[in-house]
Amino acid sequence: MMVDYIAAMIRRSARSRKVEYQVEECSPENQARNECIDVKVTKQVLHRGGDIVYGFAHQHSGGIGASLHGQDGRLLCASFLTYGTGEEAGNEANYIVGMSTCYPKPGSVKISDGEVLTIVSNYSSDRQHTGVMGLFYILVAEHEHPAPKPTLCFSFPTPWCLPTWLTSNL
Repeated sequence: MMVDYIAAMIRRSARSRKVEYQVEECSPENQARNECIDVKVTKQVLHRGGDIVYGFAHQHSGGIGASLHGQDGRLLCASFLTYGTGEEAGNEANYIVGMSTCYPKPGSVKISDGEVLTIVSNYSSDRQHTGVMGLFYILVAEHEHPAPKPTLCFSFPTPWCLPTWLTSNL
């Protein structure tokens, strides 16, 4: 079984290849309605399918979480941030101290060859954030492919093999 690794990122536009982007502060009207969430969406093609065995997002301060969806809209993985609440190392108040991960049961989250995946990244826009990221990393175990049936081959006086249709009933 081979495991492939992919990373997909949110981009400011289809032509831009920047890894970082900026979240603008929401309007006073949206602040009054408590609707200050910046949502970015991108799509990535996974050329070779398989089973997701691990996944997580990468976001910066202001991040709320990210999700990965299959072509049919099903949720493949959701990853959320944990912010610190104290003063001690590893729990610094208002700093990201953790990110949840996905470890699906083997064989339970399948992706087809050529499937278009959607990555959704959510940030708080209650204030401006610069240099943010919306990355999603997954490890995919390739689907097992059956081994080809062996054929009957000879090497004397010159190498030759019987056609598969002749040897399929042996």
